[in-house]
Amino acid sequence: MNNLAVIENQHEQFESSVHISYNQVRTFLQCPQKYLYQYVRGMEWEFIPDYLPFGGSIHKAVERFYRHIVEKGEKISLELFLEIFRKAWKLSLSEKIRFKENPEAMEAKGVQLLECFHSKAHPGRIIGVEIPFSVEMSDQANGETLPCRLVGIFDLIETDEDGNPVVVELKTGKKRFSEDQLDLDFQPTLYGYAFKQMGYSTMRDETLIRFDLLLKTKKPDFEKYFTIRNGKHYLQAVTTIKKILRVIELEAFFPITGWHCSDCPFQKTCQQG
Repeated sequence: MNNLAVIENQHEQFESSVHISYNQVRTFLQCPQKYLYQYVRGMEWEFIPDYLPFGGSIHKAVERFYRHIVEKGEKISLELFLEIFRKAWKLSLSEKIRFKENPEAMEAKGVQLLECFHSKAHPGRIIGVEIPFSVEMSDQANGETLPCRLVGIFDLIETDEDGNPVVVELKTGKKRFSEDQLDLDFQPTLYGYAFKQMGYSTMRDETLIRFDLLLKTKKPDFEKYFTIRNGKHYLQAVTTIKKILRVIELEAFFPITGWHCSDCPFQKTCQQG
């Protein structure tokens, strides 16, 4: 594999370019009207769902876990690891958060999840942690370059047993991943495409994506799921985003109601039309 210095030079483009991200794509596909409120009008949220600061605090602790290995060559102590999470959790608390369960209970669950992670996580050679990317998207059929860049942040890039790079994303959830979920999830498609555009892959035209899942079950668990993305997926990525950009240009921001409405931070605005 070539030197990954090019990845570290993505910061400036990430900050300055006209861009679209996986979160924007996911929001649009879930509800175009929510996309309008959040990304076009930039409206203030009515509340913050509790899973956002919880997941953010977990990510901060895990980021420190990996950086400590890079810097010190060994795992961070469990005590310090948990303290990082507790501090991040306390700093994230605000009156705008809508809690579905007691904040103390959520903190305790976070501690259990991270205790499990600390004992079971054994990364390979770490190439990078929390690395931003910003890449062009182009239609290979006609050579057209899309009018915005694809941006995001790789949680982790490490190597497998054969020394090949693997893109790793950390998730928390209440259910295990299904095979269909792994095959159809759009995030690994976009992240695999970005990795390829930067000149890298796991093997030939394929990129291996791994989801590290912290399961919020009665007995917390830590599981790894693997999926592969290649050229056919990348064609889907460009085609889908081209269509999304076209609909945005036409300002066709219609609402889609469903299970996600209960956590939408624009409920009142949406109900008022």
